[in-house]
Amino acid sequence: GDKPTVKTLLKANGLVRLFKLNPEFKLTFHKMNLQGAGVTVVTDASLGNVTRTGSDEGTLMTKTFSQAAFMVLDRNLMAGREGQCAFIDGRSHRVSRVCRSTYSAELQGAEEALDNGVFSRGLLADVLGWDVLDKTEDYNEEIPLNLVTDAKDVYDKGMTDTATYGSQKSLASTIAWMGEDFTKPRTALSWTSTENMPVDCGTKAVDTSHLVKIFNTGRWSVTYNAAFIKQNVKKRLPLRQRGPVLPGRLLSDDALRLSELPGWHFRENFVIHVCRNAKSFKTPEPRFKPAQFPIRSSYGRFDSLVQSEWRVLEESVAYSGKSMIGDTADVLVTFFHGSQPQLLIHKEEDQLRKHA
Repeated sequence: GDKPTVKTLLKANGLVRLFKLNPEFKLTFHKMNLQGAGVTVVTDASLGNVTRTGSDEGTLMTKTFSQAAFMVLDRNLMAGREGQCAFIDGRSHRVSRVCRSTYSAELQGAEEALDNGVFSRGLLADVLGWDVLDKTEDYNEEIPLNLVTDAKDVYDKGMTDTATYGSQKSLASTIAWMGEDFTKPRTALSWTSTENMPVDCGTKAVDTSHLVKIFNTGRWSVTYNAAFIKQNVKKRLPLRQRGPVLPGRLLSDDALRLSELPGWHFRENFVIHVCRNAKSFKTPEPRFKPAQFPIRSSYGRFDSLVQSEWRVLEESVAYSGKSMIGDTADVLVTFFHGSQPQLLIHKEEDQLRKHA
């Protein structure tokens, strides 16, 4: 490692203070039935944030190496539902090769994470009594392995049938090996939102409370779950001069309180999305499949120098993608719900009033 300096001692003191702030921190290992369990590997990377020695201290010209982190969780979270998990292994390290793009850093980090996941699956198979020295590797068909990433380009490359590598030919072998592994039974690649990524604190100086909560409870969810999401909040823009005509029709102020809760909210079999400074209508992807919530209703708040107005932009329409609103909504509240009649009994204005 680096030669110890006064700054090293200051960092150590900061780490001690962090532990004092979390005196109840613990790694929770629940009693689990290993029959049917699997291995979930979560990976994240950051481009050009460390030096050759792995230190984050340096100038822009010396911080040419990238950092990757992964976390191995032992439990069958393949279905995407919330479930118990046990922390097996984790590492935050410098990527051995210099990366020229974020995609390269994420891909090489995912390669190492998948490699460790395969190794962990072999260890689990050995514990369960499988002959891991058998070259047929029959245990691969019984023990699921799921690699989770928040990099959409890595996910797209892993799910495509054609192994393309763009302009970086050095990544061809990595893409080919990972693609071949994902064609095997019970081996999958999943995408999760960055807000749901628990290992980003291994590559960036961000809040660690998200990871600490997972360690304390021993529970996590690959797909969207409000309990595991770090919501993004956009900065408010200054008030602007509005035109004489706003899109949609006037709506009452029942959504005032809901508009102060940006992010995703799951309520009674329908999904609510609240965002700020929206120029286009929203879709539930990639958190939810549009087939599950094919009906959309949108309500916008338009602030001007004189007043604020809520407008009904669309109600219970079948959408096919994103389209422009026609103006910038300071707050956009979108409902996504199914087409079952029982879900359409109440107007969304009533739902706004209820959940506000």
